[in-house]
Amino acid sequence: MFEKIIYGETYGYKNFITEDERVYLLESARKLSSSMNVVGSKRMFYLDNISDYPHDLIREIRDRIVVTEQLENYKEPEKGKNFFAEYGKDSECRLHRDPTFETDYIHVRYNLMLSKPDRGGQTVHGDEFLDIDERVLWKCFAEHLEHGSDVVMGNKPRSIISMGFLIKK
Repeated sequence: MFEKIIYGETYGYKNFITEDERVYLLESARKLSSSMNVVGSKRMFYLDNISDYPHDLIREIRDRIVVTEQLENYKEPEKGKNFFAEYGKDSECRLHRDPTFETDYIHVRYNLMLSKPDRGGQTVHGDEFLDIDERVLWKCFAEHLEHGSDVVMGNKPRSIISMGFLIKK
């Protein structure tokens, strides 16, 4: 259904969303700037807390993930299930891991690249730098590997939507 792309220890799917969906999600998020936590040129908000965001489309994308990945034994995290993050010039996503406190599940995030910077802002996953294109969904082993991004150097931001799943071990 979707073309699979191998990125070292992980993988993604090319054109997981349409161009219209990408633009709609990005424009919808940017209209909600007053709801965002802002630190310098880095902005983010949890989608589940915002009534004006297109939740039907997010649910549809999550359903696509479940079907494409053939997920059966999973549940949704209580906190931070879905979020939008945008990293502008001179900002980065610092390397981190996303713990889960549930011993029978691992925390996995599926990330959608909505806006790819012209320079910098590459995804870091473990020891690798990944060159992720717009509209690609990639799997992040958030609990087990450090992940983040390098510094965005141009004026075009790095914008993602991240969707969390707790997958049975």
